[in-house]
Amino acid sequence: MLPVFLGAVGDNADLTLIPSSLHSRIKGLRPRTAVAERVATLCVLPLLLAGVLGAPSKREELAEYLKKLLVNRSMKENQSMNCHAEIVDAVRFLCTFEEHHNMIFNIFWEMVVSSNIELKISAAHLLKVIVPYIDAKLASTHILPALVTLGSDQNLNVKYASIDAFGAVAQHFKNDMIVDKIHVQMDAFLEDGSHEATIAVVRALVVAVPHTTDKLRDYIL
Repeated sequence: MLPVFLGAVGDNADLTLIPSSLHSRIKGLRPRTAVAERVATLCVLPLLLAGVLGAPSKREELAEYLKKLLVNRSMKENQSMNCHAEIVDAVRFLCTFEEHHNMIFNIFWEMVVSSNIELKISAAHLLKVIVPYIDAKLASTHILPALVTLGSDQNLNVKYASIDAFGAVAQHFKNDMIVDKIHVQMDAFLEDGSHEATIAVVRALVVAVPHTTDKLRDYIL
């Protein structure tokens, strides 16, 4: 199945073990237009990640492929935004399977500590979208430390991306320890004194008002 799915998302596949009579059909699955590439990323990539590479015997290959998809691909000029939303959705789908969480966070952390600004912004966005699929323990031990690291970055775009992700955490968790950490980090952002930082904090936290604790609700007000 792996050569079939790799070909269908536009990647090179080893066809050595596939009968030669099927080679042309498998190669014919390769997307040849921008629209076809987008559709393949939207429809085939999630199944490749979770269904084919997600098998227990393929864990190392999954980690390698995901790293290539999120890190190496984004480092290449003009490729960071190609099918970005569809790739994020595929990673989101993979996160519904708990057995892959540690591997995913290891790759995210590599993006967080990278010197590449686009990688850091992508990491903040990915951390935000996977929040609904993790528990409070993972949020406290993995999500928040990564966001605190991004929030202390000197680049404003990275910093504001992390503020947005903090809002997602506030929206989904009422754990006192998590709320306190968010509170402290928001204070740090507001001490920046800039109008943009204040607006970013308000915009990020206001979505959490109906869902969060009284303490954070009062803080927002």
